[in-house]
Amino acid sequence: MRRGALLGIALLAPAATATPDVPPPITAPRPKDFAYAIPILTDGNEAFYGLRLPAAVYRGLTRTDRGDLRVFDARDRVVQHALNLHAPLPKPAPAAAVPLPLFPLPAADAPATGAALHVHVDAHGAVVDVTDAPAAGEPATRYLLDASALTTRIETLRFVWTSTPKPLVVALKPECSADLDHWSGLAGATLADLQAGVHRLRQDGYAMPAMKCRYLRFDWPGAEAKLERVEALPVPPQAAPPAEPLQRLELQGRPGAEGAWEYDTGGFFPVVMFDLAFASPNTVMEAVVQVRGTPQSEWRDVHRGLVYDYEAGGRKLRSAPVALPEVTGRHWRVRPAVPEGAPAAAPVLKLGWRGDPLVFVNSGAPPYRLAFGGLGVRPSGATFASLFGAQPPPVAPARLGEQQELAGQRALRPPVPWQRYALWAVLVLGVAGLGRLASKLWKEMGRPA
Repeated sequence: MRRGALLGIALLAPAATATPDVPPPITAPRPKDFAYAIPILTDGNEAFYGLRLPAAVYRGLTRTDRGDLRVFDARDRVVQHALNLHAPLPKPAPAAAVPLPLFPLPAADAPATGAALHVHVDAHGAVVDVTDAPAAGEPATRYLLDASALTTRIETLRFVWTSTPKPLVVALKPECSADLDHWSGLAGATLADLQAGVHRLRQDGYAMPAMKCRYLRFDWPGAEAKLERVEALPVPPQAAPPAEPLQRLELQGRPGAEGAWEYDTGGFFPVVMFDLAFASPNTVMEAVVQVRGTPQSEWRDVHRGLVYDYEAGGRKLRSAPVALPEVTGRHWRVRPAVPEGAPAAAPVLKLGWRGDPLVFVNSGAPPYRLAFGGLGVRPSGATFASLFGAQPPPVAPARLGEQQELAGQRALRPPVPWQRYALWAVLVLGVAGLGRLASKLWKEMGRPA
């Protein structure tokens, strides 16, 4: 009997310690299985309605795949719905850079109209000669750029100049013209070639405004660096309709391990862009940006590159925001690749995200509501393609009301592990029983024969 009791305890012990604190999967979820709901407001009687998930939904979800989300009708029945999470369309191949004809002009204080400069053009409007150009060997300080041959709008101008050992900062203020007689100023920009310790900062691009310029002119510090050429990067063919504007998160960091700063977004947001804002001016840092879903998960890298906020020659130089493939981890970390010389204060992490489009079938009894946040709820298995095919259906817009609480925090917490408690109780009682048996045996052994 004692041997049987020992065997039973030995078999129960692994089960008691191995039972995980995870809820069983909910195969047929009901509203009470979710933490929150938002009423869905619809107009008319269309077949399909759509909306974009708001920030409140991402803060309430417990899964990175948005699986704990359902649309219920007035009778608390699930209606067919899906998130349009199909892979993004491939980006078009970047257009090849086109070198533009570049003509030196006299200095800015000299006559600068097309007539006074004797700018000769052919029948197609292409510049063929500038008679008052600076003498050969003399550094040019002003240029005329001929873009009349391009049939598409310019997205970016890329300036190529000879390398110079000295820091170069150019305050670019281009002007645009359609006929060489009438000029209008464009937004200014800063070009730079700087060395900051082991890092080299080079900005050689100018983002053109959304307008067609046949000709451009601009000043250039020819004595500091010779301008070799200017290349045009045409606007690529549009592969998809313009995306929805990004929504923003700005997060304050706290110190973490390895000299890093850690950030909590408060939800599983689909992030597609990040930027850093430094507290101190003139900061240059090679940053490693990492993300993970839970505090127990491993960090994974999503970006490594130079981030800077710099002032040189009275001009502000700042790295551009970084586009990312969609990242849904809640926890973020920014780590300097080289800890030495890293900023003392945590930079502000700026994230750009875009809500997922949800489409549901008007097949139930309205009004509908969007329920979300259920720890035991698993994905429905329905995909956008399986419900609607390759061609998205016409979708009428729906609106969202005020958030309501269903089960609240109860749906977000692991259930009480009664099974584990029961097993431990059996173990404790078994050990207590063995203790009593051992005590009794000890007393019997101590009695004289």
